[in-house]
Amino acid sequence: MPDPILPDPHAEWTAPLAALRAAGWSVAVHNDYVLDGRLRTFWLLTRKGGTCAKGEGLDDAAALRACPGAEEAAAGADPAAVSALARLRAAGWQVAIHNDFRLAGRARTFWRIVNPAAGTYRDGEGDTDAEALAACLAEAGLGPPSR
Repeated sequence: MPDPILPDPHAEWTAPLAALRAAGWSVAVHNDYVLDGRLRTFWLLTRKGGTCAKGEGLDDAAALRACPGAEEAAAGADPAAVSALARLRAAGWQVAIHNDFRLAGRARTFWRIVNPAAGTYRDGEGDTDAEALAACLAEAGLGPPSR
């Protein structure tokens, strides 16, 4: 269950991402940036055969909906990943790097978060976004994500 104290405007992003991954897409780049004083997010996805898709928006859900295949997303976001990312962003962290890769034939995901105000970064890696973001939370001193 998402953290009841922090409302999560990003609650819809994990279902489209799961659907995109199931359709053969991988995260090549995912990062947050500020444009005209507003936090925005960017996603670049790639697929075998050399195709790519990008999405940008004010939140992850809007950016992913702009990518091909997102409209087919199954219901049910991963609450642990959603809560972890909401907690990191609420504490001033932004996504610097997020990508999927294969290691010894196994799908993995990597996240780098940055705190621009403090000039620091933290990394997390795992089999799932929730696992990698839990590592980011721990590295950032924010403890484990709410469940």
